[in-house]
Formats: sequence, structure tokens, C-alpha cells
Amino acid sequence: MLFSIFANLLITPIIMTRVRLVGLYQILSMSIDRGVLHGSPLLQNMTDYQRRKAILISELHEFEKGDLLVEQGTIGRNMHLILSGEVEVIRRDAGESHSLAVLKPGQIFGEVGYIRETERTADVVATQKVSVLRFDYERMQKDLKFFPNIVAKLNFNISYVLGERLADMVGKSKTK
Repeated sequence: MLFSIFANLLITPIIMTRVRLVGLYQILSMSIDRGVLHGSPLLQNMTDYQRRKAILISELHEFEKGDLLVEQGTIGRNMHLILSGEVEVIRRDAGESHSLAVLKPGQIFGEVGYIRETERTADVVATQKVSVLRFDYERMQKDLKFFPNIVAKLNFNISYVLGERLADMVGKSKTK
């Protein structure tokens, strides 16, 4: 018992002064272009501290070429921020597949399902090896207590992205 007290009060603090803890943000900063995080509309107008905390709320996932990230018709309460690679958004309708978009690093998908529990409107398929940060609605609600400003800023940025996409859809429908 004396040894454990000695270790906890003396040895552990000495070791911890020599050890540098590394978080997910530092790991991502080494492996991807920082411009992806700074330029993403999801992390727009955030300080580095807020970006780091937002990344702590998320989970890192990697997929291989051809993997299905989101399946049309399923219900999911999460969205993804692409860190590297590309994905294709494909809508299946009456037995035919239509490519809606190719998304690149910094872009997000799944934001409608994240905001509102509804069926996914398209498949999202990796066209090459891809790394994404996944933001889960349930986890965000739990973390709202601890990081209210960061979750609020993320939600504001999501609403901005949704507004941009709605404006694009209205613009496209006017040109038809």
C-alpha cells in the first residue's frame, strides 16, 4: 500500500512531466493537410481550440475503394467530414443509379440524417481509400453539456451548409 501511494504521488508525476500526450487532432495534423480542417465549412469560423474539441467529439473511420459509407433507405443519425480521398453520392431510383456528386476532402455528407432522423436519400461509396470524421447525433447531445459553444457552432455551420445546398437546388430548378 505504501508503494502504491509512493508511486501515485511521486513516480507518476515525474514520468508524466517527461511524456507528451498526443490527441487525435495532433495525429490528424501529421497525416492530412491542415487546410482540409481549416477550409471545411463544418469547422468554419472556429479557433484551433474549438476545432480540436470538435474533433474529440468525433470518431475517425477509414474505408477502402468500393466500400459503402452510407446506404440509401437506411436511417442514421450521423454525418461525415471527408479528411482524405473521395466519395461518390449515388441515388438509386426505379432500378437506375444516378451520380449526384463527387465529394472531396473538407466536404461533408449525411447532414440531413444527422439533423433529422429520416431515411438516407442516396448511397455514398468510396471511390478510393478515404478517411472521414464521423459525428454522431447522440454523442453530440451528450457532449452538449461539456462543450455547448462548440456544439452550437457546429450546428450553426451545419445549418449554413444546408442553406447553401438548398439555394443550389433552387437555382438548378430555375434553370430547367
